[in-house]
Order: sequence, then structure tokens, then C-alpha cells
Amino acid sequence: MEEIKIKDSGIKWIGNIPGNWNIKRLKYCVRKKITDGPHETPVFVDDGVIFLSVDSIQDGKIVFENTRFISCEDAKRYDKKCKLEKNDVLIGKAASTGKIAIVDKDVYFQVWSPLAIVKTHNKILDSNFLRYYLLSPAGQENIDNFCTMNTQKNIAMEDIERLSIVIPTLQEQLKIAGFLDKKCADIDEIISKTEKQIQTLEQYKKSLVTETITKGLNSSIEMKYSGYEWIGDIPKHWEAKKLKYILKEIKVGPFGSALSNTDFKAEGYWVYNQRTVLDENYQTNDTFIDEQKYKEMIGFKVKSGDLLITTRGTIGKVSIVPNEFYQGIIHPCIIRFQCDETKILPELVKIIFNCSTLLSDQLNKFSNATTIEVIYSYTLKDVIIPIIPLDEQRKILEFLKLKLNKTDELINKQKESLETLKKYKQSLIYEYVTGKKRV
Repeated sequence: MEEIKIKDSGIKWIGNIPGNWNIKRLKYCVRKKITDGPHETPVFVDDGVIFLSVDSIQDGKIVFENTRFISCEDAKRYDKKCKLEKNDVLIGKAASTGKIAIVDKDVYFQVWSPLAIVKTHNKILDSNFLRYYLLSPAGQENIDNFCTMNTQKNIAMEDIERLSIVIPTLQEQLKIAGFLDKKCADIDEIISKTEKQIQTLEQYKKSLVTETITKGLNSSIEMKYSGYEWIGDIPKHWEAKKLKYILKEIKVGPFGSALSNTDFKAEGYWVYNQRTVLDENYQTNDTFIDEQKYKEMIGFKVKSGDLLITTRGTIGKVSIVPNEFYQGIIHPCIIRFQCDETKILPELVKIIFNCSTLLSDQLNKFSNATTIEVIYSYTLKDVIIPIIPLDEQRKILEFLKLKLNKTDELINKQKESLETLKKYKQSLIYEYVTGKKRV
């Protein structure tokens, strides 16, 4: 076999490439000038031409579900700037920079300004090869190096034109893209199965907890109707009550006007925020206030044993403040509360909120919606949960912790496998689009 000569590409994130490959700026590989979608906000209509933004690119593919529509008149007007065609490559240039997809269907649609449209010159650069190159670690680093940061990451149109693209012979490009289509499809299938296994395990956790905290551990015990459809039957000697009847204290985070971004410092007293609760991380933080502001906000201070609940974004997640913690206050997006431990164990409350469907079922019913954006204190107080005798609570808690720990171990193993698969896919793409391996 003839030895393949290699040469230094001169670009650190690309490294060595085969001797007969070249590097070109993207602007020299297109048949039309790279452009983007309209910068105006169109009038959206109930039915018309599909209108996509950068959030419609998921995992390297265009997602046409749950899209918005614009009028045919607006779409034709935007066509004058750029009409999308099959095999065009889309690049996220604002908000989610570096998202890449190819138009692989003959579907008439338009895109908004956060997306750039690249029409490759088919005698120089295959659009599918370009997609893989831009998705590779080399392409992503190139994009990232051009990004600027204001309120969000952006890459300018002139910098997209300056992206350095590896150019094999056109025949090799087609072979590489075809090879990666097959290999990535195989990997994606395994990734999809792994994600479904994780979803199944997560659903099992919810079903297990919901069943256990509404039905108990004794399947032969006499039951009664709780009075609430989302709880159903409960053991006859249990009750179902609003959370407010077992609360010792509840405190909503300060209004934004009382605690604004200008109050946040590089160090000082902690501001316990959404990230703290979701990660259950009481060792590191990035949001602080000074001593004077802490004294002003002393009514919002955090104590050991407090239950903190997220109220926006990923809502309804609960964390318990440990014995060792840093002095601080709650963020406006957090509600702090304490339960009467003679009536319910805080750890059981945490499991009920984090791992059952009781909270989401009730909030969806109260709001008459499928997506809840915020929890208010009065809503939280009205959440109904089963009230279980303390001796049974302890047994249930011990049972659930054992089961959940085992399930979480399985979930973490699947997540590790998922991460390994994604890294392998990225490595595979990089090696072939930069010529480290040949088809």
C-alpha cells in the first residue's frame, strides 16, 4: 500500500492532514454569498410557511415539530434575501452558536436571523462533508474562537466566511460523508436506545415513589378514597391535607427590585439560587452579596434544615440545607420552607417533590396547562399530599432510599455510557474529516 504523506495544516485544532488535502476559507467554497434570515420580527400566523429559529436545530438535525408560521407574503419577501434549498447548511450564529444542520428535505420554509445559510459550491465542497466538519471538535473550536460575548455568544457573518475548512478531493469528501452517515446512524441508534433506557428508569422512579407514598407498603391494608383524583385511594388510617397545614414556616425570595444584579459581588455572603438546589451543591457558588446587603435581607437568610424549592424554569425541585453551610439568603427564584417534623419528615417531602408525579399533576390541574412556568407561595401551600403516621413514614423513607439509590446507580451507568458514545462519535467524525483516518 502506498504510504500516505501528511503535512501540517498550520491550524492547531486541525493538526496534520493528508498531503493532497487543502485548507480554504469558507467564503471561497460557496456558490452564493453566505447570508442569514431576516432581522425583523415577523407577524406569526396560525397556518402558513414554516419559520424556524436556532432552537429548531437539535442534535445536528432540523426539527419541524412545534414550529411557528409566517404568511406566504412575508416568506416570499424573505426569499429575496435567501431562498432555502435542499442541501443548504445552517449554522447557529447567535444564542446557540455552533449548532449545525443540513436541509435534507424538499420542504419550503424560512429561517430567522440567528441562523446563517451556506450554499456550497458543489465542485469544491460537498455540503454533507461540510456539515460533518463543522460538527467536529475542529469545526466547533474554529467557530468558538470567532465568537464574541455580550449578553450571549455570537459569531458575525464576516467571521463565518473566515472559517477554515479542510478540503479533501471531492471524491474523498463524498466517501467520508457517506461513511460517517452510516457510522453515525449506528451510533445514534445506540444513543437513542440508551436515552430511552434512562427515561424508563426515571419513569420507574416516579411510579415507584408515587405508588409508595399514596398506597403504602402493605398491599393488603383497607383503603379509602382520598377525595382527590390525582391521589386516588389511600390507606384508611391516612389523611390527605394541604401542605400549609404541616408547614412551620414559608418564605418567598426577595423581589427583584430588592435584590438586583448590581447587588451581586464576586465574594461575600451566599445567594442560594436555582443551580444550588438543582445540583444540591452547598460547597461552591458564583452569586454573593456584601455584608451590608445581607443585613438588609436578613429576613431571607437560610438555616440548616430549610427546604429550598425552585420556582422558575425547572420548577418544583427541592433540596435540604445541610448542617454545614455558608451564611446567606435565598434568591428571588427560590422559596424557603420548613415542615412540622412531628407531622412529616423533611426527607420524605423532598422525595415526594423530586421523584413523584403528585406536584406536577396538581400544578397542571390548577393552571389548566401542560407547562408550568412558575410556582407561587399560595400555590405551594395548597399542594395536597398524603399524611402518613410517622412510624410508617420512616419505613417508607428507608424503603424508597434503598430502591432509589439502586435505580440512580443504574441511571448513572447509562449516563456514563451515553457520554462515552457521544465522545466516541465526536472523535470518529474528527478523525475522518481531518484525515487522521481514511475511508
